[in-house]
Amino acid sequence: MTDPTARRLAARLTELEPLLQFPSTTRAMFGGIMVYADGRPVASLSNVGFGLKANSPTFHTELLGLRGAFRLRYRPDQPESRTYVVIPDTIVADEHHIDGLLNRAATVARTSTPTRKHPTRK
Repeated sequence: MTDPTARRLAARLTELEPLLQFPSTTRAMFGGIMVYADGRPVASLSNVGFGLKANSPTFHTELLGLRGAFRLRYRPDQPESRTYVVIPDTIVADEHHIDGLLNRAATVARTSTPTRKHPTRK
C-alpha cells in the first residue's frame, strides 16, 4: 500500500487492535487493506479512507449521518458501495468513537446473513 493516508489508517488500526472486542485479521485487497472479524469483512482501509461495512440499514443510516461521512467509492467511474461508509478522519482519530464503531461493525457483520459467493468463472 503506497498511499500515505492508507498507511496512516493501517497504523491507526494497529493502535486500536487491543481495544477491539473481536479477533481481527487483515488482508491486502483493492490496493489497501480489508479488516475481517471472524472471517467476515468489517472495514476497508484505502486511499479513499477508513470505510466501515454496515450490513444493517439502521447502522448504515447512522454512519451516513456522521458529519463528513460518505458512501465508499474506490474510483469515480464506479458506483457507490451499498454497504461501506467512509468515516471522517476526525472520528478515526477519536479512540473511543472509532473503537465503538468498529466493534458495532464487527457485531453487525458477525450476526448478518453471509453474502453468497460468486460462482467461479471458467
